[in-house]
Amino acid sequence: KVKDDNKSMLQFGRSMIEMLGVLAIIAVLSVGGIAGFTKAMEKFKVNKIIAEYSSILAGLIEYKDNILSNTSNNQVGLTNTIQAIGLVSKDWKKISNLGFYDPFGNDVYFYSLKVDGGKIISMDVYIGGEKVVDGKKESPNFSENLCFELFNNFAYPLHSEIFRATVASFDSKKGWNDAEFFGDKYCTENKKCLKNATLTDFKTACQSCAEGRNKCAFGIRF
Repeated sequence: KVKDDNKSMLQFGRSMIEMLGVLAIIAVLSVGGIAGFTKAMEKFKVNKIIAEYSSILAGLIEYKDNILSNTSNNQVGLTNTIQAIGLVSKDWKKISNLGFYDPFGNDVYFYSLKVDGGKIISMDVYIGGEKVVDGKKESPNFSENLCFELFNNFAYPLHSEIFRATVASFDSKKGWNDAEFFGDKYCTENKKCLKNATLTDFKTACQSCAEGRNKCAFGIRF
């Protein structure tokens, strides 16, 4: 009877190699699941913040004439105006008279200024925030995906309304690198038109920020 029991255990048990194989499969599936979850969460955050930016910009366009008529020709911060109009939620934390921290770690600045004889409103997004590291300003959590979506799903639909959309990146050795796309009324033969830009153009512009540059800002002016 003891022999029969031992035989049964050998027939229905699992070897160490088999168990290790099962654990390896579980580990692979777990890594894949975490990666998929992380990607989904990033997409959710990007979509949410793009929606918030679009809502704010729509409000600024609506009140543009009134805002500009009440500001000087110098650079004027618009955070108080934006809060008074009710364009940002309580999740947005005021940095100064020029800008906010948005809920996802980006620094966003709003101001009016005089350009080429006229006044415009500018919105600058320091993607991933703007931190001082070893005396240099950096964007430590830069998201190439957010940069791309700012062009593709935020600026591009407004190509008939805006003056210019730009991504500006700074490298301590190479200096500034700007990729500019102009709105319908302002693009000329020597300037890139936003309405004619391709997805590759947007990706290339954002890659300049992802290649070890110190800080990156997306700007839209109208």
